[in-house]
Amino acid sequence: MIQASVYLTLQQPLKILQACDLAAKQTPQSSQMAYQLHNQRVMAYGMLIDLSRGEAELAALSRLESTPEFAATTTYARAYLYTQCEQYDRAISYGEQAAALLTPVDLRFVALITLAYAYTHTGQFDLAQSCLDRADALEFPMSRPNYALLVLLGRLRLAWQQNQPLPEGSAQLEALKPHLADHQLCYVALGQAFIALQEGRYPAAVSHLNNALHRIPAEHRQLRVDVFYMLGLAHYHLHHINEWSKACEEIKAMAPQSLKLQSLLQLRSDTL
Repeated sequence: MIQASVYLTLQQPLKILQACDLAAKQTPQSSQMAYQLHNQRVMAYGMLIDLSRGEAELAALSRLESTPEFAATTTYARAYLYTQCEQYDRAISYGEQAAALLTPVDLRFVALITLAYAYTHTGQFDLAQSCLDRADALEFPMSRPNYALLVLLGRLRLAWQQNQPLPEGSAQLEALKPHLADHQLCYVALGQAFIALQEGRYPAAVSHLNNALHRIPAEHRQLRVDVFYMLGLAHYHLHHINEWSKACEEIKAMAPQSLKLQSLLQLRSDTL
């Protein structure tokens, strides 16, 4: 169980599933731990963009006895799964419920970050900003630089989508960098890429995105789809059609129905 939680932090979905399978052999099906194992599997399948298996785990959860606390955690797991699989309307519905129901402040924080991502991708920028502000206002017993990074990353993504510069963004990323674990540095590279894309510095964006790719676990499809989408945009603006095409193929191999793939293909279609 602890091992699965570690892999969840490291965002290594295949290892999460392996650890859950191992723990399940020693866990009574009706126990609290069994409930948590199913939730962790749901989140792993979200990273893998595997909606059908994620929903199968949710169905298994519905057959277990629950408490209000467990139910709230599962509501967040649903929001996470649907966000990762680009089912944003469903993600928002469950995410709002989770943010209202969850008592542990760290879980409420990640629910708000997930909501901000979904709202940003549906063009509801004011609601995304509100979620980020609410997450930033939460109080923790000790400093959480990784949480500060997630809020900043959300703000940088939002600034890019709205084409509104966040002048202090780069300095804030650099200030956080020494306090982060190695596996979190991919998000620093992503933040730098958002800034470069917003400023139209496409060669720099490509460099930052390639740096991020080297740090993301190969099986974390959702995060890699995000990065390849941004790479596709940068290469398109640089008129690197072969590289744009490679980015599209990478996304297609991981998520053939992705809205991000459709968006990249539409760019090319509009110029033909």
